[in-house]
Amino acid sequence: MSYHNTNQLSGIALSRAIKKATSQENIVLLFFKAYPHRSYAPHEIRNLLEMELSNAPLTSIRRAMSNLKNNGRLIKTDEMIDGPYGSPVHRYRLNINKKPIQPSLF
Repeated sequence: MSYHNTNQLSGIALSRAIKKATSQENIVLLFFKAYPHRSYAPHEIRNLLEMELSNAPLTSIRRAMSNLKNNGRLIKTDEMIDGPYGSPVHRYRLNINKKPIQPSLF
C-alpha cells in the first residue's frame, strides 16, 4: 500500500492521499529505471525531481523509497552519504534482478 493512513483519513481525502502517494512512488521508480546502475539517497531524489514531485516533503520521498524497497523494486545499499541534517543516510538503487510476482492459484 502506497499511503499509510496514520491520520485516519476517509472518503475523498483518503482517495486523494492514496493517489498522490502512488504517483510519488511511480515517479521515483521511473527515475531509478532511467538510471539503473546508480544509487541515490532520498534527499538527492527530492532535489533531482523537485519539479516532478511538486515540492513533496522529504518524508514523502523516504516513504516512497521505503515502500519500493519493501516490495523489492529498490535495494537499500551499504553506501552512505551525509544527509541534509548532518547524519549519514543510505543510498538506494534499482533492483535489476526483480522478478515479476506470480499470483498464487491456491
